[in-house]
Amino acid sequence: VVQVPNRMQTKVETPVKSGDLNPVWNCEFEVPGYQKGEDLVFKVLDKDPVSSDILGVITFPANSFQEEGFDGEVLLEEAKGSKPYLKVSISGPTGKYPQEMAAASTFVVALTKPLGIEVDATLSLVKVCKIDEGGSVSKHNSTAPQHLQIQLGDYVAAINGSIDKEAVTKATEEATNVQMVIRPCVQMTVQVDNKRQALGLDLKYTETQPEITIKSFKPDSPALNKLQPLDRIIAVDGFEQAKAMVDQMKRAQDLQSMSFRVKRAKPFPSSGPVDISRLTRIAKDDRGLLPQPINPTSATALVQIYIRSQPFGGSDKSSSGHRYDTIPIANGMINAGMSCQLIHYVKEEHDTFLEVCKQFKAIVV
Repeated sequence: VVQVPNRMQTKVETPVKSGDLNPVWNCEFEVPGYQKGEDLVFKVLDKDPVSSDILGVITFPANSFQEEGFDGEVLLEEAKGSKPYLKVSISGPTGKYPQEMAAASTFVVALTKPLGIEVDATLSLVKVCKIDEGGSVSKHNSTAPQHLQIQLGDYVAAINGSIDKEAVTKATEEATNVQMVIRPCVQMTVQVDNKRQALGLDLKYTETQPEITIKSFKPDSPALNKLQPLDRIIAVDGFEQAKAMVDQMKRAQDLQSMSFRVKRAKPFPSSGPVDISRLTRIAKDDRGLLPQPINPTSATALVQIYIRSQPFGGSDKSSSGHRYDTIPIANGMINAGMSCQLIHYVKEEHDTFLEVCKQFKAIVV
C-alpha cells in the first residue's frame, strides 16, 4: 500500500501475492492527487480474510526523492522479529527513474584550445563563470545532449588528471588539449525551519549579483544539515538578486521558516547522509554503489588514498579512482542497513578531513 500520510484518497494498492514469503509485485502506478513536497508512506500487509496485519512500514520524506527520484532497497520499520527489505523506485520530476537518467554526478569532455571559458577559483571548487561563443566549450555544447553540456555555474573537478585549483585554472587558459571532468549543478528548494533564529551563515556575494554563495556556518546555525557549504542561493522566500535576498535573510528572527532556492553540485551516492561537501571529490563516479539507506542504522565512511603520480591513482584503482574492492565492501555495509560513503584523504585538507570524519560512527581504511 502506498499513500500520502493522512490522505486516504491518495491510497493505491498492489495485487495480493498469496503463499509467497519473498513476493515480487512489479507494479507501477501514479499516486492520485499527489502534490509536490508531500511525503510517501509504503506499507507491507499480511492479507487474510479477517484483518490485515502490518509487516513493515517506511516513510519517504519528500526531499529524499523530489529532485532526483529514488531507487534502492530500504529496511522496513515496525517489523516484528525480522528485518524485511522493500525494493522501491520512485520517479523524479522528469518522470524517469534514477536508473534511467543519463546524467551522472560527473562527466568527462575532451576539448582543444581555445576553450573559451572563464572560471572562478576563489572557493574550494572551480566554477565556470563565463562561456564565450566560438570556443571549444561552446562548440561542444552545440552538439552534445543536454545532460553532457557544460553550463554556467558547473564545476571543473579536474583537468588532465589534476585536481589542484591553480593547475586547473592555468589549464583552462593555456593547455592545448584537455580532458575536463565536469561536475554539473542542479537546482532545488530547501526549507529551513529557523524558528525565529538568525541563520548564522557566512556568505560571499556582491549586491548586484543574482546569487549568493554559502562559505560556512556558525555551530548553532538552524540551517545546518539543510543547506550546504558552496550552495549558491538564487532565491529566498521568492526574493531574487543578492541585495533583496540578504535583506530577507536579515528578517530570519521574525520568521518561523524560510524557503531557499539553491544551485548545488549534483549529488552522488556517496554525498550523504553525512555532509562531505567540504572535501574534494576525487572519484570520477560511484558506479555500482547502492543507494544509501534512508534511515541507516549507523553512518560509516570508507577512506581511500589517491596517488596523484600514478595512473588512476594507483595500481589498486580502477578508472573511477576507487579501489577494485571498494564498491563491493561498501555495498555489503549498505545491505546490512548502514550508510557507507566513499571519501578520499587529501593532505592539503587534513584538518577539514578530520572534522568531517568526526560525524561518522565508524571509519574503514
